Amino acid sequence: MLAHSPYHRRGMTLVELMVVVLILGLLAVTVLPNLANSADSRKIREAARAVSSFVAASQSQAISGRSGGGIRIDVLGSPMGSNDAALDVGMVMIPQPYCGDDPGSVVTVVPDSIDSSMAALTFTGGFSDDPLKNASGNILPHLGIRFGGSRIEFMFVPTLGSATGTVYMQDGVGPSSLPNLNQTIDNTSWPQGAVCYEITAGPLRDGNTSLTLGDGVAIDMTNSYVGTGNIFSVPRLSDSVYLLFDSAGVPTSWINDGLTKQPFAETLFLLINSVEAIQNNTSLTEPGGYWVAIDPRGGVPKVAEVKPQGAPIDTQKIRDSQEYIRKGLLQTGR
Repeated sequence: MLAHSPYHRRGMTLVELMVVVLILGLLAVTVLPNLANSADSRKIREAARAVSSFVAASQSQAISGRSGGGIRIDVLGSPMGSNDAALDVGMVMIPQPYCGDDPGSVVTVVPDSIDSSMAALTFTGGFSDDPLKNASGNILPHLGIRFGGSRIEFMFVPTLGSATGTVYMQDGVGPSSLPNLNQTIDNTSWPQGAVCYEITAGPLRDGNTSLTLGDGVAIDMTNSYVGTGNIFSVPRLSDSVYLLFDSAGVPTSWINDGLTKQPFAETLFLLINSVEAIQNNTSLTEPGGYWVAIDPRGGVPKVAEVKPQGAPIDTQKIRDSQEYIRKGLLQTGR
């Protein structure tokens, strides 16, 4: 009979244990950060797609309405580092034009004897400024008025509680907050006699439909552009930016600083990135950010990665950082 030899289980030596610990440490240093970066990039990409989908939904909402609509981007009151940022995007609606309370409502225009670019209005046949107010009872911004079916647009300032008001030609001077239409007394005539009118109001926020970004992601408003120009002037004067669509879903105008309404003639580039990148002002110099582009010819939003550029950033590098999104716009004919 063979003698029984007992089995002895051999454990790990100290050297082997140290090798295993070293390997795990190397994995932690090399693999885990990549996994974290991948997760961060995915969050930013998903946020960019959410913003793009929200813009498309607002465009559809504008088409379903009679007066159009759009989006409003609410900018944080305090910057992230040195950059302005936004977390909230909401839909807006354009109120129906007001033409008076009665079918026979008309207005009489009397030009000012000193400043001929402004005139006094007197409404008869039924007039109320209630349709021109927001929920707080304040007159809506960016009121315009058309006379007798004319497409010429003026800035209108009603006198609260009375059938009077003041109207200004759109020459880009004075209190006007509508686009500069180059209207002067030399090329634009005030209407004669009592004429019908149509008053249009600015956008109203739809409180029931909004998008809030979170999870460490925001819109870098300092590095968002119209064309290659910053959305905001410096210093910033307001906490909102509007993009407006007409009833066909085509972008018509945008409002920045709460003051200036401008025709939508260039592509709007919204930059989505991590809060950390916005705070460190590295949204254009390091990978991870995404552009959401809205083209003026159709309004359909597109999403693509930012192509990082070396500091300092100039106008050409801004365009270069938008290379992927610009190619996407060209491939769809927009």
